[in-house]
Amino acid sequence: MRYLKIILTFIVSMVFMSAFAQVAINKDGSAPDTSAILQVKGDNNGAPVEAMFIKSATGNVGIGTTTPGFPLTFKDVLGDKISLHGQSGDHWGFGIQYHLLQIHGKNSTSNIVLGYKTISGFTELMRIKGNGQVSIGTSAPEATALFELKSTDKGFLPPRMTTTQMDAIPSPAEGLTVYNTDKNGLCYYNGSNWNCLDKASLLDALFICGHRYSDPETGYTFETVKIGNQCWMAENLNTGTRISTGNNQKDNGIVEKYCYNNEEDSCTIYGGLYQWDEMMQYVTTESTRGICPGGWHIPSDAEWKTLEMNLGMTQQQADTTGWRGTDEGGKLKETGTDHWLSPNTGATNLSGFTALPAGNRYVAGNCEDIGKYNYLRSSTLDTEWPYLPIIRDFAYNAEKIARYSPSGFLGYSVRCVKD
Repeated sequence: MRYLKIILTFIVSMVFMSAFAQVAINKDGSAPDTSAILQVKGDNNGAPVEAMFIKSATGNVGIGTTTPGFPLTFKDVLGDKISLHGQSGDHWGFGIQYHLLQIHGKNSTSNIVLGYKTISGFTELMRIKGNGQVSIGTSAPEATALFELKSTDKGFLPPRMTTTQMDAIPSPAEGLTVYNTDKNGLCYYNGSNWNCLDKASLLDALFICGHRYSDPETGYTFETVKIGNQCWMAENLNTGTRISTGNNQKDNGIVEKYCYNNEEDSCTIYGGLYQWDEMMQYVTTESTRGICPGGWHIPSDAEWKTLEMNLGMTQQQADTTGWRGTDEGGKLKETGTDHWLSPNTGATNLSGFTALPAGNRYVAGNCEDIGKYNYLRSSTLDTEWPYLPIIRDFAYNAEKIARYSPSGFLGYSVRCVKD
């Protein structure tokens, strides 16, 4: 009976039920708050502390607070709100710290794993390791990977956007990467500009001068050669639609070429012949792309001089007109007499440039000098003879190189140089 009396006294002192079915389990013996269905108070060294509060008007539950604004509300204090302990007493927690939702692991070796549970077991979807590594599709990311995606049937999909949308990104971070739907390639920000790894730029990045180059825009291929720090075509340009040598090439949006004596086979061997305006695509800017493939351009007179001086010509010789130098022309000409007429003086082709005697198309429409001369254009107009473009001339009976300025209406060969 003595024990029963003690129990009844405890219940009476701890639990109060009002007419509204309010319940209080308060260690200080106080009645429940009028707005509560259930109120539980503990004791902290003699001071009452709120433990649980269920608001009658909303059913919201408060832990450590009497004003729960949501279905489950915790007291606004730093640190863990929910603390989980393993069998060995190891601690994991969920909490708020300075406006951040935090999940606390035991230490740097603990893992946070997301997945789903079925009767057959647990399937892991994502893992965050204590050392900061994140993995999806594997519980053991490579040691050197901060983030690893592992799959055999799915890929990684970056943000996709147009060039306009990409350019509108405010203050992009260096290294920011997107997929550009206009260029059909990945683009990354290098700190000042967007660089796009589309097909053309990838092929350009992988290209090594001295190997055969394939233009990604047209599929046109040609041999290349490195001379000094320059990369040149190692064959005459052969691009465009053949028209009759009796007609002038026109600014009509179509690249037009002449073939010697209107024979397509001569273009295959010696390349096409072009008037200066057609070659330049009707601009006068030095080193313009003109009819060259993307990433290549029409060499300027200065770039031709650089080539010549790389082969032994002096600056003074390069700056003069007429036949100049010593054996620089021979170093650029194809050897033998398969294409050049005898004697093909001084031809060694030590440079690998392989100049071929394509001849020319005269203003009247007739073609001459095949086997004798290779006239190669520059993008530079002569300042002393306005509107006359400067060329280089290689001859079957000379090992020097001529520099002068004939009419732009003549049909001459073209060599492009890499940007």
